[in-house]
Parts: sequence; C-alpha cells; structure tokens
Amino acid sequence: MHRRNAPSQRGNLGLLAKTAGKRKADKSADKRKATVETTTETTDKRRRRRETIDSEDEEFLPDSGLAGDSDGDDDDDGEGEGEGEDGEVEVEEGDGDVEGEGEDGEEGAPSPSIKEIMAGVARGLKSVVSALGYTNTFMRRLAPAAHNAPANGPGRATAPAHVAAAAAAAAAAPTGLPLDGTTRGLFGGWRSIVLKAIAPVLFKHIGQRWTTMPFSTAMPLAMVACNLDPTDPQQRSEFSFHYKSETSKVGSKTKQQLADFFVDQLLTLFQAPVIQDAGSPNPPNLVEHEVAMPALKNPPPGFDATEPRYKMAMAWHASLDANNALMMFATPQCRKLLEADFFSRCAAKGLLPGSAHKWNLGALAWFLVFTYARLTIVRRANGTKTYGTLRDEGVITEVERVCEWLMDPVLCPTTWPVLLKIRGENPTYGANSMPVVA
Repeated sequence: MHRRNAPSQRGNLGLLAKTAGKRKADKSADKRKATVETTTETTDKRRRRRETIDSEDEEFLPDSGLAGDSDGDDDDDGEGEGEGEDGEVEVEEGDGDVEGEGEDGEEGAPSPSIKEIMAGVARGLKSVVSALGYTNTFMRRLAPAAHNAPANGPGRATAPAHVAAAAAAAAAAPTGLPLDGTTRGLFGGWRSIVLKAIAPVLFKHIGQRWTTMPFSTAMPLAMVACNLDPTDPQQRSEFSFHYKSETSKVGSKTKQQLADFFVDQLLTLFQAPVIQDAGSPNPPNLVEHEVAMPALKNPPPGFDATEPRYKMAMAWHASLDANNALMMFATPQCRKLLEADFFSRCAAKGLLPGSAHKWNLGALAWFLVFTYARLTIVRRANGTKTYGTLRDEGVITEVERVCEWLMDPVLCPTTWPVLLKIRGENPTYGANSMPVVA
C-alpha cells in the first residue's frame, strides 16, 4: 500500500517543490524588475537635476556675482543623493539577501549609487567655484584700486558712479601727520618731506645767531609739510609733545647732508675720493685723504697756516695771481663748486630749489668753518684716526670771526663777484648789526 503510493507522494512533493521554486523565481524576477525601474527613475531624476544645475551655471550674473535663487545646494528638490521622493534614504525590503544579488547568487542590476554620488559632489563643487569666481570678479570691478589697476584699465569694467566718486573724494581729501601718538614720535613717510621743507630755511639762516635750527623755527615748517596747521594752538601743542625730538633730529640731518654734499663735491673736483663711513673705526679712504686733505686745507706754499690771517686761506680756494698776490676764492674748482656744483647736487636731492641758490655772509662763513674741520684728520681717544667735525659749542663764535675776515678786503682780498656783492649787502656789518641774509 505504501509502496504503491510512494511514487505518487514523491510526485506530489516534486510538484510542490517546483511550484515553490517558480514562486521564488517569480519573486526574484519581480524584485530585479523593481530595482531596474527604481534605478531608471533615479537616473532620470538625476539627469533632470544635472540639466537644472547646468542651466543655473549659465544664469550666474557676472556683474553682480549672484546666481538666480540658488542657495548653494545642488539638490533643488530637497532630496539628497540616494534619497527617495519623501527625502528619506531608500531601503529596499527583502529577504536578507545582499543587495545586487539574486536568490541563487545571480548578479542583479549594478548599483550606480557611488558613481552618481561622486558625480553629484563634483557638480556641486563646480557650482560653488563658479559662484566664487564670479563674485571675486565683481569685487575686483567694484574696487579696482585695491588691485593696483585703473578703474577703466584693460579688462576692467567701469566702476559704478558712486564708488568712483567716493574713491576720488578720498584721494583728494587732505591727510596729515597723526597727532594721537600712533607713530611713536616718528615722521615715517613724512621724514623726507619735512627735510626738504627745512633745508632752504636752514641754508638761508645758518651762521646767524645759531648754527643749529631751533625747534621754534623748524616746527611751523614741519607742520605745514605734514598738512598740519601751525596756527592751531592744540595742534601745535600735540605736535610739540610727540615730534619735538624727531624734528630736531631731522634738522641736524639736514645740516649734515648739506655739509657732506659740499665737501664731497669739493674732493671730487680735486680728483680725491669722497669720504665714506666716517664713523667707522677704519674709514676706507682715510689713507689717501691723509695726503690729499692737508694740501687742500693749508694755505698755498709760502704762507704760514699758524697765522690767524691765513687760517681760512685754504688752498682749495686761495691762489696766487699774476703778481704773486694771494687772492681768495680764485681757483676755478672753487668757483665751480660755489656757483654751480653744490647747488646742482642739492637740487638733485630736492633739498634746495632754484630760489635758494644764493650765498649770504652767514652761510658762506659756516661752510668754510665746517670744511676746515672736515679736512682735518684727528685721533680718537683709542688712537685710531678719523675725520674732524664741528661741535655746536663755540662754533658760532668761530663763524662770527670768519664773517669779519670775509668782510675785510685787506685780510681777504678777492675778485669773486659773489663775495663782492655780499659785502655790498652788509655795509654796516660790525656796527652791532647782523649779517644780511640772501
């Protein structure tokens, strides 16, 4: 009984197994079909988003740096990469199989998720970079001066009218030296301007009463040069508080520059090297100067340098005429120096304008005194040699003595027209009167 029915039972079991297998295969097929449809739908959706993003890229406004209504996100439908229609991450229901494989390990439809995500990220970065690029271009157009380019220069758009007007007003507005202490008492970029403002006045008045410009004289010159008002009591007070020391230093620097120009040009005219590194322990040209300088400082041969009347009869300007008479300011190098080269050198540096190219009694006397000292080789306390210089103490007395010598036609005979004119400008000199300034 059982044997007769065994084949039938096996047949039934086979039928049931076949039916179950068919159902399972149908289920896997349905699942693969759903996966393909979902993938196709997702791909179409992403293609539409890519087209939208590309169109947004083309709609960026280069003149404003703004893009439509984009907020910087790639997904204008509110969904992220790999998200479903409702914004949630898609999770496929299944029977625990690994995604992308069938029931029997068959390979299903390939998942594009990683590739699409990377492509989406790349497109997003491209959009952000494009936005930044256009914005940066717009800012350069708005502020061309910040890029050291003219507003209407090559490759630049014309700046808006109000921006151009504001830039022009700022450029034209006067700016002055700060009086709030932020510069720590230093002129900074104003230093050369102050020096050039002080130089003509210093040259005109040196040798009269003072040999170093007093602060009361330099202050208004420096303030005007720094776009300040010297008639404003508050500004005068603040300037004095912050810049008194700096103004005095600039005054001394100005005097030193003028004097150095004079001596260096003198040495050049007599084919001697200029002074270099005078303050160093071993100035480089000192050995040559030990021979050249005494010959220029002392009187011509036959005249005693120890006699007061010949002290300033230095050979660089004094020489014998056809009658063997000693004449002052007679050498061609001297006249070239005093009438042309010195002023040209100062003008080249912006120190003395053409209107200041005129000698007066005090200035001529001071430069003679300085030159005499500079052409003297002296020993330091440590035994090393260097160039002589002037000290303020007692210098004015020596300058006054030289003024008297210059005004005396017997002690200082000359045919130099400049000195003859100076004497004519000071007819009462010596009768308690100051030298006339040019």
